[in-house]
Amino acid sequence: MIEPNDQKSIPLPPVIEFRNVSKVFNPGTPREYKALEDLSFIIEDHPHKGEIRAILGPSGCGKSTALNLLCGFREVMPLTSGEILVRNQPVSGPN
Repeated sequence: MIEPNDQKSIPLPPVIEFRNVSKVFNPGTPREYKALEDLSFIIEDHPHKGEIRAILGPSGCGKSTALNLLCGFREVMPLTSGEILVRNQPVSGPN
């Protein structure tokens, strides 16, 4: 009999992946503001259900911008550059 700890881990695709994501508000104007610049990270899937992930940082560092982009609000907030994937599928809008 194989115990659960003896089983080899099967690699799972990332749940969320940000690839070189940048977001600039008001580009080309005096009010231009870089909210995100070249942000890349991976949140991997884990077999341990119930784990919690958090995005932490000071006010104004881009947490809300990153989450809004992850939600797919591209019509009101399009990416400046980069790609966001959920389970290896590009985020193209709210789903």
